[in-house]
Amino acid sequence: MNSIEHKPPAGFRKRVPDTSLRQPTVYADAAIRGKLRHWKEKLARQYRAIDRVVGNSARLSPVVEDMVKRGSLRGRHRAFEKIAQELGAGVVLEGLRLEGDYPVAVWSALKPRESLTVEALVESGLAQNCVTVNYVLAGVEPPGDRFGIMDGLWTLELPDHALGRAIERSGLLPGALIAEAHHNLLRLRTATILQNDNSINSERRFLVKAGAGGFVCRIRAAPDISRGDAIQIHARSDTWLAEDMLRDEQILLADDDAPGERLGDRLLLPAPLLRIVRDADMRLHTAVWAFGLPELLANPAGRA
Repeated sequence: MNSIEHKPPAGFRKRVPDTSLRQPTVYADAAIRGKLRHWKEKLARQYRAIDRVVGNSARLSPVVEDMVKRGSLRGRHRAFEKIAQELGAGVVLEGLRLEGDYPVAVWSALKPRESLTVEALVESGLAQNCVTVNYVLAGVEPPGDRFGIMDGLWTLELPDHALGRAIERSGLLPGALIAEAHHNLLRLRTATILQNDNSINSERRFLVKAGAGGFVCRIRAAPDISRGDAIQIHARSDTWLAEDMLRDEQILLADDDAPGERLGDRLLLPAPLLRIVRDADMRLHTAVWAFGLPELLANPAGRA
């Protein structure tokens, strides 16, 4: 499955193709530019292994079938380990269920790529190259009569500007910060992003804790043209702020809500496990696959 490609909001003009609009944000500090470039090159090498697996999923189809249909738990686990080995070092296991009739494994992976927004104007800030937190899912697909391997956008879109600021202000490469933000997002209360009428205020900014600071995010809900225009929800970061830069009213969010009430249990499930539609009043209606995501997502906050 290809990653999401957001259609532009109403009023966006068609952009004249210009490869310069797809270049990373320029930082005055050459060291930051170099760190960001080398880090993204490493991610790209790792994701190529994932692309080979997902792009040629038929090759591993017998292994996935073993993971789904083997009678013994040991046999299913051996098949799961083969899939994980094929995916390589670029994935982090997030959820695993091998028992029962609906085995599924879900990993997260960081993917460097161009902007998610189709034909975005450069002045909108949406045309930047970015890194996304993707899911990789192997096992049974809804409604439960198919199996396979697929990938796609999951929780976060981090433009080069936000990544550079994270490196500049934290002194760290962004990987650990992104992992913490990803898990904090999944644990946040659904009410964090939904208004009383079940609509999303896409202009509201909130801080997701990541290291000694947090990513400033807004929720985006837009059609995914790779999935027949089904609605896809994720958080897009504007920047990263250190704790000593925050005003009193700026709160770092790292809630650990009860299972069933978290964003990771519904609105931020991997796309194959969720269906979201908007009615004429822009209110969201969700249908979650009954078997959902394995409960490994309820890990303590220190997991990342």
